[in-house]
Amino acid sequence: MRRLSCKHLSDVLAPRIGFPYLVALGQTVEVEVANCFGRFPGVELPPRGANPVTGPLAVEGVGPGDTIAVEIQQIETVGDGCIGTKDDLTVIPIDAASNTALFAPGLRLPLAPMVGTIGVAPAQEAISTHRAGDHGGNMDCNIIRAGSTVCFDVQAPEAGLGMGDVHALMGDGEVSGQGIEAAAVVTIHVNKVQGLGLQRPYGLRGERFFVVGWGANLEEAADKAQEDMVKMLTRFLGFPEAQARRFLGIATDLRVGWRGGATPTVWLELALSRVPAAVGQALTGAMTAAVPSD
Repeated sequence: MRRLSCKHLSDVLAPRIGFPYLVALGQTVEVEVANCFGRFPGVELPPRGANPVTGPLAVEGVGPGDTIAVEIQQIETVGDGCIGTKDDLTVIPIDAASNTALFAPGLRLPLAPMVGTIGVAPAQEAISTHRAGDHGGNMDCNIIRAGSTVCFDVQAPEAGLGMGDVHALMGDGEVSGQGIEAAAVVTIHVNKVQGLGLQRPYGLRGERFFVVGWGANLEEAADKAQEDMVKMLTRFLGFPEAQARRFLGIATDLRVGWRGGATPTVWLELALSRVPAAVGQALTGAMTAAVPSD
């Protein structure tokens, strides 16, 4: 399997910055991901800003108006984890054999790796990989892990897909501003799909459909996530908007991704068991079935 080195890193997601890797639709690749400080065991990397992403990756044959689905097949942490600041780090030993991290003497925690930063190039200006936006970015949503498929509406030619900021373990909300920061190898499979035409990232994990919202505060982030979920419900269930909003309070769960920083995030989940089977199948198909490139 092709492996993409983290020697090519960027601390912005942006169009027209030159994408060092080209990935074909339908291809599965392993992506080396530096930790949030831009470090990867055994590799000398130049200093970068927070949460640098590998690449970004050009996705062959896609452009504005297309939707790509990124299936995260596996996240394998590399080396030990850490918590702290760039110049004052506390090492958190990771035992790959037991899939645990030793947080403190006598306190060993099971790992649950997730991808904190993932997104595509925005249409116009560069956006720091420390921020979230309609393009994705630093979302820190715990649902984005192995077994999840995340969809992005492409905004720039060749997408400019980047990922980084893996946490070996993080609680919802990242309430202290960090999880167990870790370098990793992330195995992904990228397809062009029909998509749902929503403004912000959305995806599937098992039978859980989710939409991501971001904003200047958590209330604004939740409002954006609700807006996209309402659009989905009115389209696929045929609900009027008022009925769709009532359904949200009954059938969806709001989770906090990143509670701090300039762009807090949330995700809103809907268990597909709560909608008719045909609706679940239509949603799943639109997000996972590959469509031909133009």
